[in-house]
Amino acid sequence: MNYLYLGFAIITIVVLGVVWTYYNPKTIPSPWHDGDLVHISLGNSEFISRIAVSIYAKQKGLSGSQPLKENEGMLFVFSSAKRHVFWMKGMTFGLDFIWIRENRIVEITKDVLPPTETSIPRVIRPSMSADMVLEIPAGSADKFGIEEGMSISISERKE
Repeated sequence: MNYLYLGFAIITIVVLGVVWTYYNPKTIPSPWHDGDLVHISLGNSEFISRIAVSIYAKQKGLSGSQPLKENEGMLFVFSSAKRHVFWMKGMTFGLDFIWIRENRIVEITKDVLPPTETSIPRVIRPSMSADMVLEIPAGSADKFGIEEGMSISISERKE
């Protein structure tokens, strides 16, 4: 009977360790922290972007925030490249989604509008895997000539 309890305790500890590792933002290999500001260059365009690394920051995203200014964005950093899913819950302004893998744009989802009071928030999912996603104001990809295949560079923002 004691072995049963010991086995259960060991399994519980292992499961809790796995859950903690998955949800602890410090385990994601990233040089950034939630809320850090970075400078992103895409071709001839430049954006100042806030970073989202933790599960909580990624879930909240830009929901409930003020509309982005012309050269502002939010960069979501993931530990691995997947077809990450986004949605527009709580959004009051439109976005362009720039899907990035290994510092190269692999896909762009343009002009995603916020939901109306009576509609269900739209789910956005790329056709290709990405390890980062940059959200910028709707229409910015066309306005600044941002295209698939472009490389990006990210640097710390100098105050």
